[in-house]
Amino acid sequence: MAQIRSVNFMPKVIENVSERISKHPGKLIVWFGYDITHWVDSLHAALTLRNQRIDYVVDNARHKWGRVSFNGIIISPPEYTIKTNIDKVVVFVLSNHTESMVKQLKGFGLNDNQIEIFPAPYKYSDKAEDAFKNEISGLKRMDLRELQLCEFDILKALKKFCDAQGLRYYLSGGTCFGAVQYKGFVPWDDDIDIFMPYADFMALVKTYPKNGRYKIVYWEEHNDFLYPYIRMIDNSTVNIYGSFPISFLTGVFIDIVPLVGFPEQEDELRYRFELIPYLEGKWRWYYNARGVQGLEACDLRAEVWKQKCELPFDESPMAGEMSEFGRGDEPWILPQSSFGYGETLEFEGEQFSVIKDWREYLARRYKNWGNKSQKELEVKHPIKAFWKYR
Repeated sequence: MAQIRSVNFMPKVIENVSERISKHPGKLIVWFGYDITHWVDSLHAALTLRNQRIDYVVDNARHKWGRVSFNGIIISPPEYTIKTNIDKVVVFVLSNHTESMVKQLKGFGLNDNQIEIFPAPYKYSDKAEDAFKNEISGLKRMDLRELQLCEFDILKALKKFCDAQGLRYYLSGGTCFGAVQYKGFVPWDDDIDIFMPYADFMALVKTYPKNGRYKIVYWEEHNDFLYPYIRMIDNSTVNIYGSFPISFLTGVFIDIVPLVGFPEQEDELRYRFELIPYLEGKWRWYYNARGVQGLEACDLRAEVWKQKCELPFDESPMAGEMSEFGRGDEPWILPQSSFGYGETLEFEGEQFSVIKDWREYLARRYKNWGNKSQKELEVKHPIKAFWKYR
């Protein structure tokens, strides 16, 4: 059985935010930023129990405007919301992009006394190393290339198993982009992303050997694993994944995300695209609320999973991933015919499967990449990986 342990920083965040709110009686509290971890829902609910509240949640991402979260938060445009209440608001910022956000807020006319800045998420997640210090004591930390090659070994093991069992898999995300641009890892990339049609995905979960170096980590079997997909991990390693607000310890991994069906009609598609983030909020509530005094960690995961995967991949006119995977970009789908199996691209000297229309996939998935600098593209994950036996 794979080792999974987690630590939730929500109680500490709630204390910090509550203390700051108490310094601004009578002011409208505006929270700047609503990300795919949906932790602001739990924060707002916990504050309500203290007779405090967040009055508005704003975000720069236009596709989020008007969304209603699982806990009833409506995401609004920042400029209109703030300028309309310019003399009454205090804006709270907890982000990895604090500098640019503060500049934007001052451009709206706010002064320093109207902006409350909290430590960036990575500052909280850095504390995960302290929480798991006993597990990593004396172990050798991997450098980036060692991490990449360790992940590549996992990918080769997955390919071998899938080929033997007749299961479909595809390089996805930055891994597919790396295969096209570099015939291997994007130089700064530190993870591997894989798609699998839902039926093949579940067959992998059920049939992959339980004993051995590599393990499948799945939410139904590992209660501390918080993602609605699976990770294939290397049990000869230790990895601290310092995500926010929940960090956890496991082995070095690759991500495997299920592909599901989508309808073709525009109105039905719009409904699915609005439903997905709402379901994500229900899913995340279970994890974010655990350990927070006064909040009930309602376990709605089985219901959410069923709703997300109810349209079969092979029988639907359109297909795509079933969650706001990655950084919460706008959703994308492709015609079913785009996912034909048999195309391959070189990755680190070997051939691996990609979807038939991989060019169109990359064009849709990364449509904004062409306007960004390399520095903007260099997104690294909160990974600290160690060898157990070296």
